[in-house]
Amino acid sequence: MAGYDRDDIDDVELLALENDPRNCFNDLPNFPLALHGATGAFVDGEVRVCGGYDGTYFNECYDFNPSDGSWDDGEPMLEERYEAASSVIGGEWFITGGRVCTYIILY
Repeated sequence: MAGYDRDDIDDVELLALENDPRNCFNDLPNFPLALHGATGAFVDGEVRVCGGYDGTYFNECYDFNPSDGSWDDGEPMLEERYEAASSVIGGEWFITGGRVCTYIILY
């Protein structure tokens, strides 16, 4: 999910989604922010991406709805963080660790 171009050391806003049984990736519309270190997951039929860094830490979250192809503002995390780990367990998205904060947040 999001990243940066090592050749230019610039943050990028390009994402791809693997949703094809042949393991093909489909490009998504540009992410609302150019950043790196975000975490993401597929939750409740949407791609959710939170946090990240571009010289500033982010707590913002964005939801991608595949049915209409749009990024929408999601509920923000309680604190800014990047390079966090996340997992979906029992339909709930857990974001943990990362830089800036170290406790678990139930999204």
